[in-house]
Amino acid sequence: MVDLASRPTRERVTAYEALRGGAALAVVFGHSFFGFGASYLGKFVPEIILRTISNGNYAVTFFFVLSGFVLTRRYFVDRRASYLVVGALKRWPRLALMTTIATLTSCSMRALGLFWYQQAGALVNADGKEWLSHFGNGDGLSSSYLPDFRQAFTQGSYTTFFYGSASYDASMWTMSIEFYGSFIAFALAYLLGRNLLLALLISILALPFLLSWSTFSLCFVAGVLMAYSLTIAQPRWPFLVSMTLLIIGLVLPATHFAQDHFGPKGSLAAMAINIPCSLLSIAAIATSSKTEVLLSGRAAAFLGRISFPLYLIHLLVLTSLGCWLYIVVPQPYSAVVATMATVGVSILCAALLAPIDAAWLRALNGLVKRLLFASPRDELANQRQASEPVLSRSD
Repeated sequence: MVDLASRPTRERVTAYEALRGGAALAVVFGHSFFGFGASYLGKFVPEIILRTISNGNYAVTFFFVLSGFVLTRRYFVDRRASYLVVGALKRWPRLALMTTIATLTSCSMRALGLFWYQQAGALVNADGKEWLSHFGNGDGLSSSYLPDFRQAFTQGSYTTFFYGSASYDASMWTMSIEFYGSFIAFALAYLLGRNLLLALLISILALPFLLSWSTFSLCFVAGVLMAYSLTIAQPRWPFLVSMTLLIIGLVLPATHFAQDHFGPKGSLAAMAINIPCSLLSIAAIATSSKTEVLLSGRAAAFLGRISFPLYLIHLLVLTSLGCWLYIVVPQPYSAVVATMATVGVSILCAALLAPIDAAWLRALNGLVKRLLFASPRDELANQRQASEPVLSRSD
């Protein structure tokens, strides 16, 4: 039996979610700095801080590593395959509501003429000029992105997951990787729970296929292996050690910062730095109760709740309100004003969407559990599970 210390506490859940929210915020800052060319802020703020809070490439890697970890940790704690089954059954609908809201919102905004990214892109004199001019690479060089609500609904609910479509919201290029990567995590966790050697053998044989699909697949494998290792070893580290690891995990990737938007295939060079640093950040929370408490306050909980809608909605805010402000605000203030407005309004919109996201997740949990636990005996076991802390509210 696994020691109770390895069970996910409510504080630990909030701390993981806070890091996810921080990563989403880094994507918002990263896209804003890149698109509006606000790099001159380095004159006023230390460059390492700017790179840390805007390192979107690291943030995306962290998303995937954390998903592999949180989706499988409870299984390794209790070895109940039902956790994996529940996670697999609800994975697509859990993600699809918010992505569909994002694509329909984008379509509505295009129909109302609220996007200004082409006009702003013509004025920007920065590395992100082309990226901004083409909707964050969402609409490419063609004019194929037209207000078609049927297409928007189909993309948000289906094709973004199974085919990687992201023309209505370029940030959704990660959704296909998140979806398929989740099932890689479930399969690997099940194998590890049954036979370690068999799991390692199959992983080695599958590695060339995973890498040919996307190097981001390594993130999910790393997250699962971290969940497995922490459950067995159950290390507890002093607070100072834990915080040192957390700081290293968050700051070290910024020393190798490259805002190259490496896309769905990923980059092995980036993975070599980003994955170990992601694991350090997760381990810092998993091994210290004081770190858990430090990252589980109200602000941390709020950041965790808005993380998913913030990631999805921010590009729509950036290419509409942000770009309009960049056009109308005089230089040299336009980039800063556009960036701050993009961050602030994105957080506000995400806060409005977060209750919908939470209610949808509760409804899905209830539906899936009713389908799986039909008998009175199973329902009693289900109620015991429901009284335990849930490892990840967002997953």
